[in-house]
Amino acid sequence: MIAPYRIAPVFFTVSEVSAEPHQSSEALQVCVVGRLEMFQKRVHWLPEVVAKCKAAGRRLQWHIYGSGPAEASLKDEVAKRGCQTDVVFHGWMDSMALAQELPQRDLCFFCSRWEGLPVAMVEAMLCGAACVAPTIPAGVTYVLQQGGGWMYQANSATDAANALLAATADRTLVCKKRVEAQTVARALFNEQKVLVQLEELERQLAGLRFNGRALNLNHAGKMWPVPKAVAVKRRLMRCLRLLSGKRIPPR
Repeated sequence: MIAPYRIAPVFFTVSEVSAEPHQSSEALQVCVVGRLEMFQKRVHWLPEVVAKCKAAGRRLQWHIYGSGPAEASLKDEVAKRGCQTDVVFHGWMDSMALAQELPQRDLCFFCSRWEGLPVAMVEAMLCGAACVAPTIPAGVTYVLQQGGGWMYQANSATDAANALLAATADRTLVCKKRVEAQTVARALFNEQKVLVQLEELERQLAGLRFNGRALNLNHAGKMWPVPKAVAVKRRLMRCLRLLSGKRIPPR
């Protein structure tokens, strides 16, 4: 696998996290990092998840890092459920600020519909936050299979809340997963390993052929994107060919 892009070096300098569990009277610190929108990230589930965990008596303090079109409605819904004191909205933060914040968090939670390998997840793991994540057939699953978190089937907000309740039931296990998360992330995404992976990818690309010509990354910057109008027209022509069963020459 190839490490996700734009991981700032500051995340590789975070101190090792402690394996000592919190006192039972202390709230576990849960972070959500990313764009606040409803379709992919499904952040509209969060107020229900927060409320269900609170109703179950689980002491959790939520920290939301990010902004987006669902931010205002998310704040309103959290307030309507009487959970405004349990959720802190920090807004968007740059890498330097985030690298100061995330080591203070115990868990990184998300309930996305799909992901590849989120940069925010890797940054959180490098800071020692264990992850509670949906079982997605992509980089998320590959990484967490090595350790450092829990995976769950995210079909509803109830599923997400139950997964978080199960993950936080044992504080000693949470601390163990935090140490695992940092260890796994450092092993998978250290700079030397990523460099080797990228060199291997470039070597493999060099052996590919496109229309009889070798691919060359040196000339990738000269490639022109297909105009949107042309792409739409090509798609329409393909659909017409399929519907008519006749051969319509591409234009």
